[in-house]
Amino acid sequence: MSNGCEVIYDILVKGKTRVLKKNSLNDVKQHIESEIKSIAIVPINLRQDRACTVAIGKKTAGSFTDKEIQLLELLSSRAAFALENAILFNRLEQSYLDTIESLVKAIEAKDKYTRGHSEQVATLAQEIALVMGLDKDRAERIYTAGLLHDVGKIGISSGVLCKPSTLSPEEYDEIKLHPIKGYEILRPIRSFNDLAEIVLQHHERFDGSGYPRGMHGHDIFFEARVLAVADAYQAMISSRPYRKGLPIEQAILEIRKGAGGQFDPEIAKIFIGMLKQEQKSSRSSKPKNIPSDSTVRS
Repeated sequence: MSNGCEVIYDILVKGKTRVLKKNSLNDVKQHIESEIKSIAIVPINLRQDRACTVAIGKKTAGSFTDKEIQLLELLSSRAAFALENAILFNRLEQSYLDTIESLVKAIEAKDKYTRGHSEQVATLAQEIALVMGLDKDRAERIYTAGLLHDVGKIGISSGVLCKPSTLSPEEYDEIKLHPIKGYEILRPIRSFNDLAEIVLQHHERFDGSGYPRGMHGHDIFFEARVLAVADAYQAMISSRPYRKGLPIEQAILEIRKGAGGQFDPEIAKIFIGMLKQEQKSSRSSKPKNIPSDSTVRS
């Protein structure tokens, strides 16, 4: 009896289709459907030393005809072409994503006050999504959108982006272009179409007073509504050249005040609950009966 792995290796090396009886594949026959009598194994050679096989089972006792083998080999060659394209497409997408992430780092390198902002927003947004019951894949998508939400700021002048004082109306108008610029950066990737739309919408407001489209309520992507809360909160608690970051309690009050206006009220409520629970856990985990730093002497 033959070892299945050895047979497959021999087929790949010789590059020729073989038809085998199921019983001849001693070590793998238990994994093959019981009604299968014979198997045609077609080699597929890919570029860059990659190779695989396609195995087709036949329930009748007779072997495969020459015409059937020719058809299987034709289909396998088309499968090889599709696999090559898929591998190339995935590489291009990963390369483009790596480039975009580098752009995000370049943006944050311009201004020490916003360094790490995108990653913190992404983490908060993902946590909100998981608490609200979204599946892991969709929560991961929100995390990716969070990483990329400010990528459009690469197209905003440094003088405006890093200004240490309040922006003029004209400068604020320039800042408001960054969702559109981010959308234009992400849009060329077909599988990123939803990410591009989330980035475009993350400054829309629930009451319709946001930008760039003035979208309203549930017309705004759910992911963008989650990002809006996470982004606003992280910005509020972070210090900037022109102001100090808010205490968490005050930031919570601002989120509560913005519920139904700037923010989706349900998402705001859940997020506030998360923060309150986190504060409660933090307080309960502090050691008791230990003097404060002001009373400890070395």
